[in-house]
Amino acid sequence: MTTTLKALLLAFSASITIAGCSSTEEGSTSVAPLKIASWNIEHLAYPASSGCRPRSQDEILALRQYADGLDADVIALQEVDSVAALEQIFPAQKWQLVLSARENSRTYDCRGSSYTSTQQKTAFAIKKRNST
Repeated sequence: MTTTLKALLLAFSASITIAGCSSTEEGSTSVAPLKIASWNIEHLAYPASSGCRPRSQDEILALRQYADGLDADVIALQEVDSVAALEQIFPAQKWQLVLSARENSRTYDCRGSSYTSTQQKTAFAIKKRNST
């Protein structure tokens, strides 16, 4: 994990801790629940029709509906090609997207198909406040 990504996650954790606590009565606090999910999204690429797992627009819509159904505040993702790929599922007005800064790897032929790989990085989708 890069230093920048570690710093961002630390800052995010600290802000959640501070924002999640609110005084209800003198001397007492309540903590807002934070829902975190992990999702291996299997070769999410941009454009959607590229990579080892090409997807139709109907499949992209189904993935978007699945993401909404998770009702998570933070989603840790695996096998993501780019921020543009993420934006197909997580609209920028509702989500802050963080993609690994790892160098791009070489492409390869996907197993059992004539497709060529895209990048497979990790990412976070973080729900913006008041984005319901």
